[in-house]
Amino acid sequence: MKFVSIFTLFIINTNFVFAQINSSSSFMLQTNIGTSSPYWFHTNQNGIIDDSGLGSYLAFESNYSNTLKNNFVLKYEIRPLVRVSSNSAIIFPIVNVGLSYNKINILAGRFNYKELHKLEKLRTGSFVQSRNATPIPKIELNTDFIYIPFTDEFAKVKGSFTHGWFEENRTVENSFLHQKTFYLFVGREDQFHIYAGLVHSVMWGGFSKIESVGNIPESFNDFIRSVFLGRGGDDAPINDQNYYQGNQLGIYDVGISFKKKNWDVELYKQFLFEDYDGVVLRNFQDGIIGITLEKLKVNASNRLIKGVNYEFIYTKYQNGPTDPEDPNKTSLGSGRDDYYSHVIYQNGWTSYGRIIGNPLITVRPSREFDQYLIENNRVVAHHIGLEGSLSDNVDYILKTTYSNNHGRYLEEQRAENNSEEYKFEPSLKQLSLFIKLIKQSQKWEHLQFSAAIASDIGELYKNSFAIQIGVKRQL
Repeated sequence: MKFVSIFTLFIINTNFVFAQINSSSSFMLQTNIGTSSPYWFHTNQNGIIDDSGLGSYLAFESNYSNTLKNNFVLKYEIRPLVRVSSNSAIIFPIVNVGLSYNKINILAGRFNYKELHKLEKLRTGSFVQSRNATPIPKIELNTDFIYIPFTDEFAKVKGSFTHGWFEENRTVENSFLHQKTFYLFVGREDQFHIYAGLVHSVMWGGFSKIESVGNIPESFNDFIRSVFLGRGGDDAPINDQNYYQGNQLGIYDVGISFKKKNWDVELYKQFLFEDYDGVVLRNFQDGIIGITLEKLKVNASNRLIKGVNYEFIYTKYQNGPTDPEDPNKTSLGSGRDDYYSHVIYQNGWTSYGRIIGNPLITVRPSREFDQYLIENNRVVAHHIGLEGSLSDNVDYILKTTYSNNHGRYLEEQRAENNSEEYKFEPSLKQLSLFIKLIKQSQKWEHLQFSAAIASDIGELYKNSFAIQIGVKRQL
């Protein structure tokens, strides 16, 4: 992070060379009141909200960009936060610097993954990377959409290539992140269009606290194997030699979008893969199916509903419990895909104990780091998100999520083998509710007030009800 600090100082102290400066800053004070924090209070908040109950948060946000005369753009984003709760801390969930030229961008630091889908704040979150965990430090080279030559601006592509570093307090310390994306967009932005993309992430390298594993190779050849779904070399852990190098995870992301009357409609599907089963779509029924509707023109008569999102989340199949010809699961494509978990990287697809991807897959309540952290990855859920305005200066966001949770194949099998009761037998049903009102002050134009209530009712989480009060000031 020294690079980030030096780069930021460079930006601040070289204003004289810039032709255009854009900046915005704000302070936010928020208090949560309740016996525990309901799901939609602490979920998709960059890992900053304490999920244990009462808490107050003072946050500062600053975005800054400077355009050079030769079309280079330097920018930074910083969001420090003070949390006062049973787990008090000073956090920097977002802090990054970037350099752009035309449609090419380089970013360094902690920053959010940007999805292609609309109305992200109403959705449950991507299967690869949502806003549920604090972003890990990384360096990324990415592009904006670039038109393909000779297509009359009818087809365009974008992509990214990322290297990151996971935190140390894990079963595998000092492991790396590799992530790449590629999207193809065909059609007209203001008419009917389709898109298809690949998002591929790998957790690789590091030192395992499992005595039989120890150091995991990190050579350039190991990096190449991780990037291109290769099997591990002779010095890799036996699991990597049998399957793929590292903990592989990704999605095929496809969708269509079109205008219908006064609505912008998007239909999408995310196919999740973690091994050969998913890569060849043997578990095609698993993933997210969603639809969003966003109002194109808003006035006083139709402002009540501006945006709608519905998602159906299904991760129960995982190519079945096992392949009868391979009950020990020692070959590619033998079922029990065990999403977000891994036999070596036992903390799974998490950062600081929080799910990096879709948060409907859950971790153990204790969040102990010396065991498999993923507790529940076989989920069937329905989710609805709404946003709109009640008046000229009062907006609202509403979310309701119902899930049926079946745990993990491997834990179910272990309980059966040991003649033990299994927590997720029968499956645990859960309802999570959230509504937030945001009022823009008419007397003090720089002030914005908010109030929210949320509740959990069911068997997966502790039944809870909480209130959130906040005020935000633009500087």
